[in-house]
Parts: sequence; structure tokens; C-alpha cells
Amino acid sequence: MLGKQIWKLLSDSTSIFTRILKAKYFLRRYFLDANLSHNPSYTWRSLLSTQSLLSLSPRWKIGYGTNINVWKMSWIRNLPSHKPSTSPPLHCEDLTVNTLLNPSLNSWNIPVIQNLFDATDVTAILSIPLFSRSRTNSRIWKSTVDGAYTVKIAYCLYFDLLLDVTPVRNNFYWNSIWQMQIPPRVRSFIWQLAHQCLPTRANLISHDIPCADSCVCCDLLAEAHLHLFFVCSKAVNS
Repeated sequence: MLGKQIWKLLSDSTSIFTRILKAKYFLRRYFLDANLSHNPSYTWRSLLSTQSLLSLSPRWKIGYGTNINVWKMSWIRNLPSHKPSTSPPLHCEDLTVNTLLNPSLNSWNIPVIQNLFDATDVTAILSIPLFSRSRTNSRIWKSTVDGAYTVKIAYCLYFDLLLDVTPVRNNFYWNSIWQMQIPPRVRSFIWQLAHQCLPTRANLISHDIPCADSCVCCDLLAEAHLHLFFVCSKAVNS
């Protein structure tokens, strides 16, 4: 939900909310490059916590091309990072996308692009469709079809970010669990088990809740998810 507020900040530079935060915390930079700064408010700390999530999926939709830095901002849709892999030439660090466009035609300036970028970047840039030059640049959320930020998709991205690469992630994809043809409460239980969200004693202790850590069934080993459902003698024999 915090990400939704930040998406408003990123997509509407004219709102009072955006202008106040920008003036105080990131006057000469972009939100995705901002830092905590001196004596930050609780609101700013909370909003800044979404920075890693918001950096995963936004991209610029090219209109006139002004104010989009060629080297620092995400705008090339067919590259993994959405940024050029070519290093900026000397004195070209502040180049903007509009300098890569023909001044009178709705097309790319191919000689300029070939002179600045390597072959991979050139191919990716020239494959970007151009809209009417009267359109302003706009941010889009690349993970959705219509380019709009949604809490659901952001949750999926954030959950993958937290899990990174683990055995649980390799074996249990949360969307496939919800599609199983079983009662809803069983699906919910399997999801919690797969992602270790059940209130086992090991989980309670990790959240600073004082309790004994031994298994409530066998009283031999710590009551973790793996032990309780797959190793404990009561689970094996039932």
C-alpha cells in the first residue's frame, strides 16, 4: 500500500504531495536515488522502505523524450535493466532521450544512436515504438498489461524479493497453490506451511515470544515446520 502512494509520487510530479517531499528530501535527484537524509520524518522513513520494490518494475514510456536521462533512467524496454549497457562518452553524462530523436520526424536518429551505443543497445533502442511527439513522458509499471501499478502484482514481486532463491521457492509457487482443487482452508494452510508462516514454537521464539522450543508432540527436537510435519514420530506414524 505504501508502494501505491510512491507510485503516485513517481507518476504525478505536479501534485502537492510530490512537490513537498521532493523539496525536502530529494530536490536534485529522483526518488529511486534518494537517501534517508538528515532527521527524516516517520512518513519519509516508511515511504523510503518501498524504494527497493519500486525499483524493480517502473519504466519510462517515451513521449517527447525530455527529462529522461539516457544513462541513469530505465527507458529501454527490451534490455533486462532497461538501461544502456554502453558506458557514457565523455561530457555526455547528462544526455537526454530527446537528443536521440529526429527533430521533425517521429523516428529515431539512427546515426547518432549508432555512434553512441554498442550493437546490443542500438537494436534495443530502435525497436522501441515512438508515440506522437506531443505526448509527455510517462512512467509505466512494466509488470502489468496496462502499465498501471497494482498492489497485487507489487505483493508478488516483493514476496519473490524476500524469498530470493530457496528450496521453498523452487518447490512451492504460491500461485499454483491457490489453483489447487481442494477446499480453500486447506489451500490456505498449505500456503502457510510452504512459506513457514505457521505459529510453531521456533517461529514464536524468532519473533521474541517466550516459550519452550521443544516439539509439543515428541518433546525431543525443536518445533520447526520441517520437524513438526515431516520428521516428528507422531506425524510419521499418523
